[in-house]
Amino acid sequence: MVLRKGWVATVHTVHQIVERFTKGGNTVNLCAVDLSKAFDKVNHHALFIKRMKRNLPVVLLDLLENWLKNCFSSVKWNNIFSDIFAIKFGVRQGSVLSPLLFAVYLDDIPITRSLTPRSFIILYAVDILLIVPSIGELQRLFINCARELEWLDMRINVKKSHCLRIGP
Repeated sequence: MVLRKGWVATVHTVHQIVERFTKGGNTVNLCAVDLSKAFDKVNHHALFIKRMKRNLPVVLLDLLENWLKNCFSSVKWNNIFSDIFAIKFGVRQGSVLSPLLFAVYLDDIPITRSLTPRSFIILYAVDILLIVPSIGELQRLFINCARELEWLDMRINVKKSHCLRIGP
């Protein structure tokens, strides 16, 4: 099962899943996957392809293309601004639309592998949480997730990613 929710709902859902496993006397394995520079790494072309495959209306594709194509920035350092430059990759930090575009960018992660009935992938902003009943399933799910992330040119931040085992 794949879930996308707000922060509070996500924490509540994870708590319910863990509680369901442990109340039955089972162990649950979690892996929190952190992505390095996630918003900065979104490939605009791959994002367009994903939207086209899902039959996004042409008018919205054009809007998205223009919004991303006409993105420029500069750097401020000690009250001095750099020259303006075009942004060719990534989605805007702080934009209301960016988390949604990023979720769209990652939306093939749950599709690329077959989940067992008691396995969960929770996508929240730039974080991925894998929840499964066994270590073997966790390893398989993580490998499949890592393959899709590699295809998307996303890097897992191993220093901020952690696994946890709860239960007997």
